[in-house]
Amino acid sequence: MGRAREGMKFLEALRNASEGLRKEIADSKLFEHSGLRGEFREFAVERLLRPHLPKACGLGRGEVFDQSGRSSRQLDVILYDALFGNVLFSDQASSLFCRENVYGVTEVNFKCERTGKGNS
Repeated sequence: MGRAREGMKFLEALRNASEGLRKEIADSKLFEHSGLRGEFREFAVERLLRPHLPKACGLGRGEVFDQSGRSSRQLDVILYDALFGNVLFSDQASSLFCRENVYGVTEVNFKCERTGKGNS
């Protein structure tokens, strides 16, 4: 199978999985507290990504720091090297990640738009 075909299958699998994410986002609206709603959504994004990533890639949340001592703001989803990367406080809900071991980060924000009178 060619690389282009593999890439298309991967994208198709992500599109299919996104349907489940839409349902979880709807479920998150049952929470009144915005912090809990946000946390629920962050876990939903992690559940979407995890099956499509190699085991060597970890997913976490927290802050990223560099060798100068600078730190990021709180990050919702951090993709990092789970084999060779050091993670501080990995057994906690939020961790600290060395910048050199981070592949990427994303924020989980969902915008509610009005689609018609009385709908949200």
